[in-house]
Amino acid sequence: MRKITDGQGAGIIVEVGGAGTIAQSTLAVAHRVTISLIGHVAYDTAGMNLLHFTCSGATLRAIGGGSRTDLEDMNRVVPAHRLRPVFDRVLPFEEALDAASCLGSGSRFGEVAGRHGNQK
Repeated sequence: MRKITDGQGAGIIVEVGGAGTIAQSTLAVAHRVTISLIGHVAYDTAGMNLLHFTCSGATLRAIGGGSRTDLEDMNRVVPAHRLRPVFDRVLPFEEALDAASCLGSGSRFGEVAGRHGNQK
């Protein structure tokens, strides 16, 4: 990551793996930015250099995903109340950079989603 960012490091890291990849994320992070750890897929932090991470001034933000019971409850409530998410737009995967710009601009109303392949 440092090579493709001209040594600056990543300005945003969304960590979804946990095991093994958290160590890579701490090495790739730019100075004083956030690593968002979504869920807790694995707890193995072998190879994670805490000294490098603390010297980077980065923040590790844990984002819990809820329990299986929470998911099952939500899956019953959503159709029962006919809840539907609001999408500002759905873009093909090839337009991921445009989607990120839309999210960052604050000009959207609702979610921005990506689709892969021929999905409509």
